[in-house]
Amino acid sequence: MTQIPPLSPPDVTSRRVDGRRVPLGEVAAIGESTRVLGFALAGARVYPADDVDQALAAWKALPAGVEVVILTAAAAQALAEERTAPHAPLSVVTPP
Repeated sequence: MTQIPPLSPPDVTSRRVDGRRVPLGEVAAIGESTRVLGFALAGARVYPADDVDQALAAWKALPAGVEVVILTAAAAQALAEERTAPHAPLSVVTPP
């Protein structure tokens, strides 16, 4: 009987570009806890923020590797200036 070797999970921490490995960026979610906690199941860093001050603190706490930030409508409104800064990560807003 032929033995089948165990499968290992694919490497999802990097991708190949021009023959070399490049690390993938991370995804974060900022907003009301009831609306963002589920994104953790998909591997996103989750920053619950139920008011303007918490949203600003969460944005400032984002690590350098975060390239996409999912925002609730309230968080997007609180971060209107920050998210349009020249080197800000790409942000997307969930429907209200």
